Amino acid sequence: MQFEKRTKKRLGLAGYPIKHSLSPAMHNAVYREFNLNWHYELFPCQTTHQFKQLIAGTTCKNSDFIGLNITMPFKHDAFNAAAMYGDATCEIVQAANVLTVADTQLNAVEKPKQLIGSNTDGLGLAHSLLNDGNASIKGSNVIICGTGAVAATAFVELCHLGANNICVLSRTDKSAKAFLDKMPLSLRENCLPLSYDDKNQVAEAIRQANIIIDATPTGMTANAAAVIPTNLISPGQVVLDVVYGHGDSTLLREARKLGATAIDGLGMLIEQAALSIQTWFAVCGITETVPRAILKDAALRALSSR
Repeated sequence: MQFEKRTKKRLGLAGYPIKHSLSPAMHNAVYREFNLNWHYELFPCQTTHQFKQLIAGTTCKNSDFIGLNITMPFKHDAFNAAAMYGDATCEIVQAANVLTVADTQLNAVEKPKQLIGSNTDGLGLAHSLLNDGNASIKGSNVIICGTGAVAATAFVELCHLGANNICVLSRTDKSAKAFLDKMPLSLRENCLPLSYDDKNQVAEAIRQANIIIDATPTGMTANAAAVIPTNLISPGQVVLDVVYGHGDSTLLREARKLGATAIDGLGMLIEQAALSIQTWFAVCGITETVPRAILKDAALRALSSR
């Protein structure tokens, strides 16, 4: 369905570095499809001061912003900039990757605009596991490698979707335990923190796992060693590396050889974009479903042109 041209609105991605991002290609393809006068652009912010200036601009009374996607290193700053939150995950991990101008639909100018913070990282990852990996999350045993923001949102969403137990792997036992200590007690009762050096326990966790997630940046380096011993991966497992656009990582390459389902982070990125757009559609009174096929086609075309 197409809509008559509306007042021009701005959206974009804030963070640094972001020049490699596929988001403008994906988002603008959807807005063209719906004949919306919306423009998605990149806002590179190298300092917290620059980020705060950008945020201030989105909430001034004459702002034409609908919202922003936020990437590293400003997800925590985005959380703090929000006046309210759209989902529990955002509040638990205290990081937002989506900011929405609260009064976009009303275009109110008589009061300061406020921001709604939300986080689509974990739900985007979960949707990719379900749609691209054909995974069963409820009752599953999961390994999450890494303790950063993406790992945190993945942990929360997979718990909410009924994962049976989650093993968190980090460089040290201390960092893995600190990661779990930040989570609500109700979400970490059946979870195990491990160091990569806990070789016997890690090996047993891999054998028992239904889903293995690498939420570290390891896959960005060509031919870097996998974060776990890949020889223990077996058919029937779903292995997800959150990195995309760098070719198959060692983890995915070896997992595929051993008969596992191996997927990279492109599907997660597409789902994150779709969830962001759906949020902005809703605040503007648009009830249409975001077409994933258009997002995927735009992302693949952008990747192939590099």
